[in-house]
Amino acid sequence: MWILMGVLVGIIIVKWLNSRERKKKLERERNQSPAPQEPYRWTPPVAQPQEPLPLELGDATMEAKEAMELGDTTLEAREPLELAGKAPQAKEALELTGTKPEAGQVRDSTEPLEIRVLTDLSAEAEIYKLQTIEEARAELQRVSGQAALNYSTYDFGRERNPHCVSVIAPDVTIAIQWVHHMQSVLAQGLVCYAGTREWYGEDKQTGAEVVVGAGKTQFDIVRLARTDACNYDMDNKAIVAKLEQIHMRYGISIKAASSDTVGFAMDVLPKDLQGFCQELYGFCPDIVDQGSGSLAALEEQLEMLQYVELWWD
Repeated sequence: MWILMGVLVGIIIVKWLNSRERKKKLERERNQSPAPQEPYRWTPPVAQPQEPLPLELGDATMEAKEAMELGDTTLEAREPLELAGKAPQAKEALELTGTKPEAGQVRDSTEPLEIRVLTDLSAEAEIYKLQTIEEARAELQRVSGQAALNYSTYDFGRERNPHCVSVIAPDVTIAIQWVHHMQSVLAQGLVCYAGTREWYGEDKQTGAEVVVGAGKTQFDIVRLARTDACNYDMDNKAIVAKLEQIHMRYGISIKAASSDTVGFAMDVLPKDLQGFCQELYGFCPDIVDQGSGSLAALEEQLEMLQYVELWWD
């Protein structure tokens, strides 16, 4: 019995020594490794307060002013106004209304003319978006200041897709900024994403690719990028299926995809953020093992950035 206890104590001491040695080794590696690159900071666009729109309607302005001073009844709706400086797809129709005074009352001439924005214009706004690859090419060239390439790449730049167009951004942060703009102006049927950023083929690029191609949904981005996790026995279909599940629960917007990465912004954060981070770790272990370093760090990063970058080594 005493021999058995001695053996157990010996095993415990050996495990403790091995654990301490591993910790020392990890500490030495951290001190020797370069500082990690700060992850892309996703900042969803926030609507800024705007100054009231001036009523530059010519004769209509005079009519409105006179009607209000005289306590006239409700003004008839005018034709939609052209808003100077607005892109065609952002045009909004305005209604001019007044308040009908009660019998025996005189309308207060200081009461402002009400401007009501008609927001149910999604179908009309879609008409003004970029409908074709050629229209998207022109906008991509305007944004980047480059001549667009007649292809995109996949498999770390080794293969080309002639059905897409692309430009090269200086880095992934700028690439995602361009992607965010392009996604806001593309009609349904077109997708945009930040693609290849590691180049092992004939194209010896140093930046991040921005791609526009055909796609019915954002998940076609992952299909165009041919993303897989072969070292974890997950093909492209499995990755798309998991992303669709996450989207159904929380809402995501895919911004980047390449041979072994997918990046997406989250519409809302899960209430159980810790549980969600554990789910992400099960789906993509390298997000912690070769990324944040711990689930707690991943949770903090996700809460701060509201952006997830999956990476399978």
